[in-house]
Amino acid sequence: MSLQVSFNYYEELLASNLGDDFINREQYSKVVEVNRITGYGLMFCLRALKQTLWDINKAVEYLIEYPPNSYSYNQYLNKVRYALIDTENGYLIYDLMADRYIIIENDIAYKRVVSIMIENNNTILKKSDINHS
Repeated sequence: MSLQVSFNYYEELLASNLGDDFINREQYSKVVEVNRITGYGLMFCLRALKQTLWDINKAVEYLIEYPPNSYSYNQYLNKVRYALIDTENGYLIYDLMADRYIIIENDIAYKRVVSIMIENNNTILKKSDINHS
């Protein structure tokens, strides 16, 4: 049994946070699309769309150029816990304490985290350096 949440639930949730600034279904679908592309929360996506006059591509570019402050990747700056694994296909993020790879499904967010970790000089390991028994 899967749980399905109707459009009306999210519409009401957004509306309750917007007060008089209610959005319609077309605008809501744009918010969801920007959310799907960027991985940022609905309210961040809504603000970006309003800033760019409801243009999805411009909203995505806006969020890339001006990422929300509260969407922080600072946890990945912990050099003791997180490392990058260098593979022939690029980097993987590895949690050394939990002994597992970190999955970030959104490409934009993933690239941002890797770039932050490289700038921070997090350890870069080879795949053979990770011991899996």
